[in-house]
Amino acid sequence: DAEDPRVALTPERVHEFHTLFPLDAVVDEPEVGALGCTSRVYKAVSRIDGNTYALRKLDGVKINVDHNSMRKLWGELQHPNLVRLRNIFITNEFDAASNALTFVHDFIFGAMTMEERYMR
Repeated sequence: DAEDPRVALTPERVHEFHTLFPLDAVVDEPEVGALGCTSRVYKAVSRIDGNTYALRKLDGVKINVDHNSMRKLWGELQHPNLVRLRNIFITNEFDAASNALTFVHDFIFGAMTMEERYMR
């Protein structure tokens, strides 16, 4: 919906992804979460395989470790209660003024974080 105020905060393309749609209900600056930073979640389509993914953009994160080794370790985790991590990348395509660490997960319709489900 072009009148949705979240659309103004959403880029057309990020990395290999297009057709981004914000999944957060909050338009204002999001609260600092459990990881000590703000984050936003987007539904997006990959131009490489055509699949739909969830992108979680983390702002204000100091990247002290190799995010590729983290991706490899977390990407190997498989459990029916975990949404699979597919990739991690750093980009300034959300906001040219700063880099954001972005996690790419399988998109599961209706999925909620444990915080959303049990702590709100």
